Amino acid sequence: MVQSETGSGKTFAYAVPLIESLHKIRPKLSRTDGLRALIILPTRELALQTYENFIKLLKPYTWLVPGMFTGGEKRKSEKARMRKGITILIGTPGRLLDHAQNTKSISFKSLQWLIIDEADRMLDLGYEKDITSILSIINEHRDESIPRQTALLSATLSEGVQRLAGLSLKDHVYIDASSIGDTDSECLAIPDSLLQYYVLAPPKLRLVTLSGVLLQKLQKGQISSKTLVFMATQDMVDFYTELLTTVLTCLTMFKLHGNMTQVERMEVFKSFKAANHGVLFCTDVASRGLDLPLVDRIIQYNAPITPTDYVHRVGRTARVGQKGEATLFLTPHEAMFIAKLQDHSIIASELKMDKCLTSILTMEFEGEHVKTAEMAANILQSRFETAVLEQDRLHELGCNGIYYYFHNHIIKGIGNVDYLSLSNTR
Repeated sequence: MVQSETGSGKTFAYAVPLIESLHKIRPKLSRTDGLRALIILPTRELALQTYENFIKLLKPYTWLVPGMFTGGEKRKSEKARMRKGITILIGTPGRLLDHAQNTKSISFKSLQWLIIDEADRMLDLGYEKDITSILSIINEHRDESIPRQTALLSATLSEGVQRLAGLSLKDHVYIDASSIGDTDSECLAIPDSLLQYYVLAPPKLRLVTLSGVLLQKLQKGQISSKTLVFMATQDMVDFYTELLTTVLTCLTMFKLHGNMTQVERMEVFKSFKAANHGVLFCTDVASRGLDLPLVDRIIQYNAPITPTDYVHRVGRTARVGQKGEATLFLTPHEAMFIAKLQDHSIIASELKMDKCLTSILTMEFEGEHVKTAEMAANILQSRFETAVLEQDRLHELGCNGIYYYFHNHIIKGIGNVDYLSLSNTR
């Protein structure tokens, strides 16, 4: 069982020894030798990313065949590939359980490696029952004479993760690779190379402050910069992506959330990964395990529900020793969340709102004589409001975004509706 901070290289920590052990088997394994390794991940994006990593690592060992089952593809096609032969199978719990129960050509008899990655995320998504069923089927059909290496990896060790470990591991070794030497089972690990900030901004200034933060990298000439902006709901992602694309034309925007089709999500994931720069607006669907190159900044526009959620979001940057920044947006009445982070030894420095707004001066204001950051912020806010008033689609998206934010976020106890000025909510 491995506990390690997000972005520390857990995938390669199990992929390398797994491949090392399989490629040394003599006579060489072939497709007809059946499944030797099973890797379970919580989401399709994570499965795709892991599958692509294995393809690269397996180039010298062409007789070891990787496969991926995640849904979004016809079961008939997946069954055909299974009959043809797969050595290392990567997939999500639901689809793997479906095949384990209904596909005769899939056999766990010779399984030598079982990896359960992002175990805490699995539990968050409600997959405990599916994983338990998969483990039961594997144990029922395994050949006891064939030794099996099982690894469970997680960024946090909650009670649920430990319960899952009890089902999958025997006489296990616990490896704590986290950077925070806390013995608490809910210990949260943050990379040492991550700079953490928070901004206290009232509702009426949040959007222009966000714009200022996004423009900071351009001001510093960092054209290759990539930023993830986490929003509370899918509707907010849709609204802010379209609004900022309309007004901040100097930035390239992307969006990713769970209500997009599988094809759309994969296309965005690949496009943003391949881009040299850009801003990706997303919900927590992208906050776990995804390895997006060159992401050097995380912005949380809405406060996360728990410190654990905070850690998983900021873990998209400062990966494997690289430097990164994380900025958390809070209203003055959400400032108590800083104390919650401090309870877990997570220390963030305040980034003054006025400093963020100065970056807006880098924009072009045709026909306007702009001398101060306050003037620039007022003009930019006016542009946002005009865009929403003139475009029916933006207006509808904005209304939906506010409605579902109140419905899903305020109720969960982060915000305080008593302090909101609805006329100034941006």
